[in-house]
Amino acid sequence: MFDAFALLPPTGWWQSPLDDLENIKICSVSGDLSTPNCPAISSLESKSIHGGIPCRYHKKIHTTPDQSYQVDASCYPQEDMQHLKWFTLPPRMAYYYRSEHPEWKPIPPIHPNCQQLTSNQAVMRLIYPQAPRRILVPRNMDGSWSRTVFELAHQRPATKVYWHIDDRFIGATETFHAMELFPEPGDHVLTLVDADGNRLTQKFTIQQQELEE
Repeated sequence: MFDAFALLPPTGWWQSPLDDLENIKICSVSGDLSTPNCPAISSLESKSIHGGIPCRYHKKIHTTPDQSYQVDASCYPQEDMQHLKWFTLPPRMAYYYRSEHPEWKPIPPIHPNCQQLTSNQAVMRLIYPQAPRRILVPRNMDGSWSRTVFELAHQRPATKVYWHIDDRFIGATETFHAMELFPEPGDHVLTLVDADGNRLTQKFTIQQQELEE
């Protein structure tokens, strides 16, 4: 192969198509187009990137001086607020991102006096099963039925979460939110309630599956 390359005429390195490139401000964390809330870097990109998506993960928040709670002017003195640009992630994305970036901090919870700030912001998301409408439970080689491991992502993992199936308390988790469950075949409702009162409800169906002969 190298002998064949030696027969080729010498050529220079390829030239960048500078007429089709321009400096674009990129969020240094998400890689999306930067917004005023992002730590931005300049990157030489194709002009077609103008159709890209602006960063959805950096947002401006207002917190208490110790950054332990989110607040706003309706419930907290403005002169005491801190105004911060925060890298936020949905619970499911945060679950994976945190394993590679232990320095990342989840967004602070809402101050108890500022519950009007609470929106549809998701605090909990199921990791597995992600959409448990029908769960096939296989039979083990010894004839017993397998269990299903439900796993949850929480914005603040240290928060205690209480697990219920069909309004029956199953147990509680803290930091590592996973439960090995063995519901009877049929329709069920999984209800998760954390120590702050946030609630996640998911319907699912258990269907046992026999081993094939």
